[in-house]
Amino acid sequence: ANIELVSLDTQKRWVLHRGGSYGRYLSSGHLIFVHEGTVFAAPFDLSRLKLTGTPAPVLEGVTFGPASGGARLSCSDTGTLLYSAGDAAGQKGLVVWMNRQGEVTTLLDTERFYGHPRLSPDGSRLALHIFEANSIHLWVYEIQRSVLVRLTFSAEGDLWPLWTPDGKRLTFASFRDGFDSSLYWKPADGSGEVERLTTSEHPQFPTSWSPDGTTLAFEDRTDDTPRDIWVFRVGVDGQPEPFLQTPFNETNAVFSPDGRWLAYESDESGTRQIYVRPFPGPGGKWQISTDGGRYPRWPADGNELFYRNGDKMMAAVVNWEGSSLQSQTPRELFATQFVSIDGYEYDVASDGERFVVIKPADEEAQPERSQIMFVLNWFEELKAKAPTGGNR
Repeated sequence: ANIELVSLDTQKRWVLHRGGSYGRYLSSGHLIFVHEGTVFAAPFDLSRLKLTGTPAPVLEGVTFGPASGGARLSCSDTGTLLYSAGDAAGQKGLVVWMNRQGEVTTLLDTERFYGHPRLSPDGSRLALHIFEANSIHLWVYEIQRSVLVRLTFSAEGDLWPLWTPDGKRLTFASFRDGFDSSLYWKPADGSGEVERLTTSEHPQFPTSWSPDGTTLAFEDRTDDTPRDIWVFRVGVDGQPEPFLQTPFNETNAVFSPDGRWLAYESDESGTRQIYVRPFPGPGGKWQISTDGGRYPRWPADGNELFYRNGDKMMAAVVNWEGSSLQSQTPRELFATQFVSIDGYEYDVASDGERFVVIKPADEEAQPERSQIMFVLNWFEELKAKAPTGGNR
C-alpha cells in the first residue's frame, strides 16, 4: 500500500510515501502511517503538501490488520494518543486436515498468514489467500504433489478465492483497477489473464457459485445496509441484483448442492445465526443454528449443513420435501482454535468426513489480549523522534 494525497478540487493524486497504510495528518505537523504494526512519523509541510524528512519509527506493537492495513489508534489535536496494543488482527497458522472426531493431519506446515481455504470441486487442489510483504495474494496448493503455487501478483491485493463448479477458474475479490474490492476471475492453472466481473464503489466478496455455474452469490457491503447478499448471473445482460437486502448483516451465502437453497448467516435476532432460504425464491426462511453460528458449508450430498459456533464445528442434518425444509438439532463435531486473515477459516471435503482448517501451530498458546493504552502529551515524544523544523 502507498500513502497518497488527492486534491478534492482537481482529483489529482500523488504518492507521498511508498510502503505503508492508515495515513493520518496530525496537528503537530506530522504525517503518521503504519507498517506491519509499527507507527512511523515524518514531518509534513502543509503549505507545500510534501514530506520534509525521512519517516522514523515512533511506536511499536499497535494492533494491526494485515489484510486491511488498518490500525487501532487515534490521536487528538492536543496530543493525547489512544491505541490498542496486543495481538494483531490476524494470526499466523498452519493448514491441516481434521476429521469429524477432531484428529489432525498437517497439510501446510509453514506458519504464515493463511486465509479463506477453498477445496477444488474434485478435491485435488486447495486455493487460499496468503498475506505477506504488506500485500495479499491468491495461491493454489496441489495436495498430492505438496506444491504451493502463487496465482495472482496484483500490488493492490487479491483475496477470498472461490472455485467455479467446473474447477477451471478461481473467482476472487480484488482492489486492483482503482475499485473498492470488485469481483474478478482467472483460470486456475494460471494460463489466462484476470477478467473483471463487476464494478462497484463499495466492497464485494464472492461466497458461492450455483452448481450449474450460472449464478454467483456474493457479499455487498454498504453504509446504508451493512452486508447484503447479491447475485450475479453470468452471460446475462444486466447488473447484479440483490437477493437479500435488509438493515441487518446477511453474509456468507452458500448454495446447496442442488442449487435450490441458500444457507447464510444473519444478525437479525441480535446474534449471528444460520438460516436457509429457497433460491431464487420466493419463500420463507428456516433457522438452522440454535445458539449462534457463522460460516455455513454444505457437503456434496447436501444432507448436512456445517457451520462454526465459536471454536466449535457444528453439523445439522437437513431434509426437504418440495418447498419445505426440516432440520434436526445441531450437534458439535469437535472444537479447535481457528485463525484466518479475513474470510472463512475452514472448508469441508465433498464427502463431509474431513475439513481443511487453519489453526495455530501451538494449541496451548493463548492469544495475547489487547490492551487500550493512553499516552498524554505524545507530541513531545513525536517531535523528539521526528523533528518538524517548524513546518506545519
